[in-house]
Amino acid sequence: MGEKITPDSGEKWYRKNVDSVLGYAPGSIIRDEIDDFRSAENAWKVILDRYKTHGYDSVHNLMGLTDNCETPDFFEGPEFRERYLATALAKEKLEILAKEHLGGNQDHSVLAMNRTGAANVTLMAALVPPGSTVPYLVPEFPGVDFGHGHPSIPRGVEFAGGNVKLVNSATTVQQLLEEDDNVSLIAICASYRGIVSEEDIRKTCKLAHEKGIPVFLDDASGARTRIMVYGQAPGIDMGVDIVVTSCEKFGLEGPRAAVMVGRKDLMLKIGAKANLLGTEARPSIVAAMVKALSDYDPETVKGKFDYWSRRHQNILSLAQGKLNDPRIFTGGVFGVHITMNDIMEMTMEMAGIDEIDLAPVDVSMTHAMFMLKDTGMMTVTNLHYPGAVKIPTVRVNALKTPLEDEAIAEGFVTSIYRTAESIADKTKLEKILFE
Repeated sequence: MGEKITPDSGEKWYRKNVDSVLGYAPGSIIRDEIDDFRSAENAWKVILDRYKTHGYDSVHNLMGLTDNCETPDFFEGPEFRERYLATALAKEKLEILAKEHLGGNQDHSVLAMNRTGAANVTLMAALVPPGSTVPYLVPEFPGVDFGHGHPSIPRGVEFAGGNVKLVNSATTVQQLLEEDDNVSLIAICASYRGIVSEEDIRKTCKLAHEKGIPVFLDDASGARTRIMVYGQAPGIDMGVDIVVTSCEKFGLEGPRAAVMVGRKDLMLKIGAKANLLGTEARPSIVAAMVKALSDYDPETVKGKFDYWSRRHQNILSLAQGKLNDPRIFTGGVFGVHITMNDIMEMTMEMAGIDEIDLAPVDVSMTHAMFMLKDTGMMTVTNLHYPGAVKIPTVRVNALKTPLEDEAIAEGFVTSIYRTAESIADKTKLEKILFE
């Protein structure tokens, strides 16, 4: 549980030992991925019950994620009921659209994967020999040495039998390359709870290529947000050898799936491994990816980014009117947030508690479950996969139901108070999360 900090020190005490893969401290209730999945299953039951009782307009997507499996008009006829013919026909169209979106030329090929996490694990299994090292360049993140990136990459490296080393600058990459002659791949997660600079990405690619080491960029949302919010170049243009993006977030409104573009020699290995592991996307999903990429228009998405940012600012203003606390903030297009440590300490203050045997993940997931049960607001915190971002966040990017900003702010703040009222009763928290 880590070193105990007594109330006399002026700090509140709770579980603070951050897991470098998760980016947060495991809790006394949400101890591992099994507890996390158990809570997620309960959340799925809640939304199903709400839907059956009150209809579609009673569940509200504040996750910013879609899973739109609508296929384009061409995907109809007997040829599209033949697995391999249908895949080839859909992939022919995907090749063109993917390179328009991510970059690439005749020296690159395209793969369709059934989600970005699966793509990352498959890539590591294909390109990382057991015992080799993978430097993982990630944004800086408070409480985690060297920063934090998406957990599917270190999990994939572990699956392959390699060793991951977190780094947060090209300078650190250079030092590691000088010290370790067994580096097989460099992975970058540039846009995740922060941003890696374009300068660091370009320099890392140069350092890697001088030693014949390939560079992989997980650009799940970054293929849009890095470029539109931070003004960076596409990954291939910066020198990365392989790039992957998600088809269901931040401007792409398709299925939960991933499209990957990369050097043909590397993609051949990844494609072979995908077929062995069963992580390649099926024909109907490839067709839905084609539709999402066909519908994508950068100018339209820029307008959506502006609209979402304005709504998030309004939600923040309304929330501040109900709970005047600067620890609630907006990240523009990324939503309205409270950090995990801040909601932990905020609810402890409300409850008059100086120390408690919980971690912030226990509290942030309780807050999310109150929002879900009381208002039908779905958030990443308790509905997504184990190890996903647990920062309390609402974002309107994928909201399709008629939910006003006032209702979002009210639900967000009221759930903070509800969590504070329950925080001292661990049994009650367990019931909220699991029943």
